[in-house]
Amino acid sequence: MAHFIPCKDNITSKDLAFMFIKHIFRLRGLPKDIVSDRGSLFTSNFWKSLLSLLKIKPNMLTASHPQTDGQTERTNSILEQYLRVYFNYQQDDWISLLHLAEFSYNNSIQSSTRHSPFMANYVIRILALLSHLKVQIQTLLLPARFSVTICKNCIKLYKKNPN
Repeated sequence: MAHFIPCKDNITSKDLAFMFIKHIFRLRGLPKDIVSDRGSLFTSNFWKSLLSLLKIKPNMLTASHPQTDGQTERTNSILEQYLRVYFNYQQDDWISLLHLAEFSYNNSIQSSTRHSPFMANYVIRILALLSHLKVQIQTLLLPARFSVTICKNCIKLYKKNPN
């Protein structure tokens, strides 16, 4: 899943930690690792200490070689394309479009997984849990936004391609 969070150029490592808690942790919990460049925000003692306390492994990219994190580069490219198409003539409304861009990205089928990030993070996890617990889909009360038809189609898709 991608999260598009607006921030200023001059944030501190403490600001970054606050943004991480506010926008990522509350939705996803603690990750096992974080991939980042070697910018001063990510190499500061504060950030290193925070990751250490939370038992999160920092994965630093090769210096001056951002291409080593192709997934992030591709996501940034898609975000830029989306914003170019939709922001206004003055280009001053892009922040108000980030939540729509995030939804659009996370709801798009990814060529590498053949699933959308939403499906991979929510539906497939639910289906894997159901399969593991041997609970029939009919006995489970799903949120109103998931119809039985969608769930059955997801099960079929998952059985065809469990990865």
